[in-house]
Amino acid sequence: MTYLQKQMKTKQLLALVAVIWVLWHLLQTLLYDSCNKKKLLDKMCNRFKRGEISGSLCYDICVSRTLNIGTCDKYSLEKVEFVYYNYLDPNDFRYIYSLEPWPSFTILKSYTALPNKTTYLEFENSINDFIDESLGEGDHSSLLEKITRLADTNGDNQISLVEAQTLWLLLHVGDFFLRLVFSGTHLVSDVHGFCGSMYAVEHAPISNLYSMRTTLAKLWPAQYQNTIYPYDLPDWPTRAKHLVDIFAFYDYMTYSDLYGTFYICNIDPTRFGYTAEMKDVKLTDLSLISSKHALQQQLTNLLCVTDEDCTLGPGCNVSCKTEMHMCSSDVSRPSIFYLCNLVQQYILYGCPDDIAAELSMLLYRCSALYNGEEDHLEQNLVRQELFALLWKQIEFRNPT
Repeated sequence: MTYLQKQMKTKQLLALVAVIWVLWHLLQTLLYDSCNKKKLLDKMCNRFKRGEISGSLCYDICVSRTLNIGTCDKYSLEKVEFVYYNYLDPNDFRYIYSLEPWPSFTILKSYTALPNKTTYLEFENSINDFIDESLGEGDHSSLLEKITRLADTNGDNQISLVEAQTLWLLLHVGDFFLRLVFSGTHLVSDVHGFCGSMYAVEHAPISNLYSMRTTLAKLWPAQYQNTIYPYDLPDWPTRAKHLVDIFAFYDYMTYSDLYGTFYICNIDPTRFGYTAEMKDVKLTDLSLISSKHALQQQLTNLLCVTDEDCTLGPGCNVSCKTEMHMCSSDVSRPSIFYLCNLVQQYILYGCPDDIAAELSMLLYRCSALYNGEEDHLEQNLVRQELFALLWKQIEFRNPT
């Protein structure tokens, strides 16, 4: 068999695999409803028609039926996620239907419906108390205004009890609440409307920092999808831009005076995703972020025997004061330590030769950081030097 014949056979095999995948995906979409989409939408729309819930998306989903939320993508006991794929429009959305307020490190109190005769002032006070309990006391007037403005879904400059109850439920979904807190940051997709306990966010179709592109990822065995695929990563300037965005977000959640300090309690590649064409990187699950206030409320003075008893997740460990058998109040390592370990392979592969040694040394220094007082200066230095080095490389270039 000649080389040309082998090449033709390979192309035919690839074409056959592609056709089988498309047919399988189409059949799955048409015949199998693993998320009980019809049942969930019927329940949501019946509640909307009875006047029990509200939202900016409700009319389009339930009355005019002009909004298609797509097909089932993820399912768990706490939430169902739908994705609408439009191959002609890369700006897809992910619709997250909260079956119940799922566990979150920042939301400390369980959901209880507002009283039936709640006034606007009482609603505003309830939100303010909720923010203080989640983030700590402070001036949260801008966040309060953002939330109350979002509650007015019909734009009549008034908030009905139904609108208040709907948003009150959504605030107890940690991912939703923190999207409002971090609204406007490049790493977090804003909320693009809601209906009852379902809300829409920008879809990140590639759901792993080290993953292959969407089509390949679906065909590739799942156990291999967490490995790095150098041949399909974005080009190096784009990855450098992604890291600049990640470190800018770290700055915001660590040093911003607006809402205090936050920690990412579980940092791994599956918590990040890419928008279309890998243009931007996004943090896809915010329920694993904890405010410093919430972490201290949950761990400080908790009874312990070893350090393992004092944790909310790999990125939110505090030490056990063994002489008192009480957990301390400060995390053992800063979030930047975990971020540096996460992105080391990602940014060093294909790195320009003239900065490879310097970048490698900075990441090594970063991976040795602790959270003691003597390390705070080193944290700031490493963070600033990493940001400056990467920014210098992309400042006058257009990543593709």
